[in-house]
Amino acid sequence: METKVLGTREVLDHHIRALGRGDVDAILDDYTEESVLMVQEAALKGLVAIRAAFVAYLDGLLKPGTYELTMDSVRIDGEVAHAIWHAQCVGADIAFATDTFVVKGGKIALQTFAGKVVPH
Repeated sequence: METKVLGTREVLDHHIRALGRGDVDAILDDYTEESVLMVQEAALKGLVAIRAAFVAYLDGLLKPGTYELTMDSVRIDGEVAHAIWHAQCVGADIAFATDTFVVKGGKIALQTFAGKVVPH
């Protein structure tokens, strides 16, 4: 049986849904051991490091049910997706955020994140 490789839009949609549910295992399904998540503090490589980052986000600022996220713009060109968004959270607002995803073989090979968090 042939496994279907997800396209960039499908991977992005899955990632956003899993994040909204707070489902770390589903989020990690979008990455591989070679994936890199670049955030302000570090370049995180591999599933262990990426899991730790998402656990921290979901235990804190992006705890499910405690924030409202709005997608302002999503652009996709081949293997690259770019999202601009903002969110109102319990302890802070994310006034502006941007993620760029490079999707290869149905998995996120590289994700960058930058955002402006304004504490209440």
